[in-house]
Amino acid sequence: MVVRLCFCPAGTFSAKDLGTPESGPKQVCLPQYPLSQFGSQQRAFNNSWFEQFNCLEYSVATNSTFCFPCWLYGRQHIRNNKDALLSGSGFSNWKRALESYHEHEKSAFHMSSMACWQSYKSTQTHGDVFDQLKVASAAEISERRQYLGRVVGVTTFLGKQGISFRGHDEQDASRNPGNFLECMKLLKKFDPFLQKYNPPSNATYLSHSTKNEIINSISQQITENITEQVKACKVYSVSGAVGGVQAHFKERHPEAVYVHCYAHHIENMYTFFSSSLINHNKFIEIQNQLGLKQSELVQLSTTRWASQVRSVRAVLTNFLAIIECLSTTKTAMAQGIWSKLCKQKTVYLLVMFDKLLGVTEGLPWSVLGLVNFNKKMWINLMSWLTPLCQQAFSFLIVHLPVHPCSIPAIQFRYTEQ
Repeated sequence: MVVRLCFCPAGTFSAKDLGTPESGPKQVCLPQYPLSQFGSQQRAFNNSWFEQFNCLEYSVATNSTFCFPCWLYGRQHIRNNKDALLSGSGFSNWKRALESYHEHEKSAFHMSSMACWQSYKSTQTHGDVFDQLKVASAAEISERRQYLGRVVGVTTFLGKQGISFRGHDEQDASRNPGNFLECMKLLKKFDPFLQKYNPPSNATYLSHSTKNEIINSISQQITENITEQVKACKVYSVSGAVGGVQAHFKERHPEAVYVHCYAHHIENMYTFFSSSLINHNKFIEIQNQLGLKQSELVQLSTTRWASQVRSVRAVLTNFLAIIECLSTTKTAMAQGIWSKLCKQKTVYLLVMFDKLLGVTEGLPWSVLGLVNFNKKMWINLMSWLTPLCQQAFSFLIVHLPVHPCSIPAIQFRYTEQ
């Protein structure tokens, strides 16, 4: 902040027509300046001196000159300085004018006053020091955001395409420092901003730790966006017994029975063994060890429900090989599938679906849609399921001897609606 001394002490200056900090030096140009006697000669002020000394100003009231920055910003030195340009009456020795002006211009006091004047003019144009720092900080923030935006863009691109980021050698002399750094170099060839911008050494955002932070931030943002979209669409969890579809459906139809979609378990098993050559070869090896006929798991059909029976039968046929293979594979996915497959309810439903879907196997969906179940047909179907439960129980005893179980009594309900 610049402190301006705009008023002089009483009796110090007699001139009242000098310039102000806002107007600058008052350089008055007259057709004829008053003459002063110097011996046998008369001399006067010459307005061409304004061009040589831009800080010089002229007082008409006293017919004398003053140094504008010195008397404005250096009042505390006036009484201890014999320079006539700072005296109360100003300088009017026109005979020695040029010599005196040059001497004053070289003085340390004048240079210090000039610095104060230049600082004041700078604050008028660009604001005070605080404003200038604020503008500089805003410009730096804007540049860093633009730079970081390009780093995030490259990170998003590599992540979306499933491309690795780092190289084996990421030093400056490396011929191939990795995909991320190579993409940044390629982008710099065509981006005028990156060609001019030189990031600080502590804010390059190119380290692997920074890349991991950006990836985590992107992941959180994607999760939040998906969550907000789901909330906006008012979509509920399918198996939610408290606030999901199950709960909302039972509010209107209390007689409804919830059945989990066990097709997910079969699909997960198929993906586990088909997407990895190691898992697939291990599955075939265990089939041979158990003396089972070599066969593959069948992917669930996405077009015909009746075709799902082949997927169910493939799981039942290779059940022991699947259990053995999953139990010896120490991965989170394998253990997750194994724990779900070993549940008594899962095995029971596999046997039940095998029998139920086997009845409609080969029939087109158009024929199935014409069947109109009535109460008598429903009772017949339930009586047919009774021995099926016993058959499923026998399968459990044979294939899961370490998991003794009992099939709970099942009550089938039928309504005219």
